Amino acid sequence: YSKILPLATSVMSVDRVNMTQLKTTTIDINHFFAFYCFLDKSALTKPLIHAYAKEGRLKETKDLVLNNVKDAESTIRFTLSQLDSNEKTNKYGYINTTAENLFSVAMLQHDDKELSKAAFNYCLLYKQAFMSSESLMRKQILESSDSMLVKRYTNLQQLMETRQTCLQAGLEVSAIEAQIATLDIQVKEDSTAYGDYTRELNLKWMDIQNILDNESAVVEFISYQDAVSADVRIGAIILCKEWDSPKMVSLCSEKDLEEFGQSPDHIGTLIWTHILDIIGEKYKLYFVPSGIINNIGVENAMVNGEFLSNKYVLLRLSSSRELVHKKSLIGSQAVLYGGIFYSNEEVESKTPSNRAAETEIPYLSGTKTEVETINALITQMGGIPTSMFLGHSATESSVKMLSPLSTKILHIATH
Repeated sequence: YSKILPLATSVMSVDRVNMTQLKTTTIDINHFFAFYCFLDKSALTKPLIHAYAKEGRLKETKDLVLNNVKDAESTIRFTLSQLDSNEKTNKYGYINTTAENLFSVAMLQHDDKELSKAAFNYCLLYKQAFMSSESLMRKQILESSDSMLVKRYTNLQQLMETRQTCLQAGLEVSAIEAQIATLDIQVKEDSTAYGDYTRELNLKWMDIQNILDNESAVVEFISYQDAVSADVRIGAIILCKEWDSPKMVSLCSEKDLEEFGQSPDHIGTLIWTHILDIIGEKYKLYFVPSGIINNIGVENAMVNGEFLSNKYVLLRLSSSRELVHKKSLIGSQAVLYGGIFYSNEEVESKTPSNRAAETEIPYLSGTKTEVETINALITQMGGIPTSMFLGHSATESSVKMLSPLSTKILHIATH
């Protein structure tokens, strides 16, 4: 305790004052992990990463963050499925901070292939961890009439919990892992939902790469804190078919976007220029937004005076793991909305001007022209069937009635 408590106090106090000022020369790192499991791991990891980075100790920085990631991945795979929604929410901070720490270190050593692979893999895993598929899978199994499946699944969860406890205590887990592997196979055979979920958790960057063709690239945008300056920056992890690992590039700071504005030219310069230099002649870009990029129409950027969408096919995803299942687009028709009357009431007798005055949302006649033009273009090109909802027929209730199984494109021209 004479070493552990003062060290814990010094590290935790740095996070409250100025975490970048911590000097690692005052830390006996051999004693760090002695209290590591008793405190907030992410709160300890971040100041140590900044301290190591400031002193140029990149190997220690890398080892620290990869150990942290290994623990977080174990938590996601073996612990989250046992938690209720509130407990899972409490875990989110730790899992998300682990991502931020990993991205900070990976960007500091952006040519390190081990780190770039770890960063892409963690993007796949931690986004999946909080999707609804896990809770639906668990509910489906526990509510099934198959008592043997329920028993096996319950035993599997208990073994996973025991494994995690033993790992944290530094105990041998090979025998438990063998039992888990056997039960895991049995539950997968009995439950399609469980098999689908566990396969999602085990997706790696190579699984995504195998889906790509030679004309495509995947861009996972990330937000991270610079390990030296502590500025919040935007970066990208990029993957192409022929590469032996993902590649990472720092793009700009969030402050740059705020200062220079979000015009198509600025977005092109700050966000896309470096990415396009790296991917070369690829024309189909799957991209996954993150952080501030979620609020920016990066598809509308301009590069060298030309809109990006005129030269590239840009496809926005919530995660690149969607590509594994995206063998063909769902739906068979385009649904177009325009000339909308903005009102809570759907009354035929009211004129556009009266309705707009009541709601203070002006009627946009140009949106009607917009969808009519799109409809004509699709028809002219011999594309998919279209359905137009204009004026009084463009209602909220009609949108809710649409079937995802029959709708390939939904275009709403509005404010």
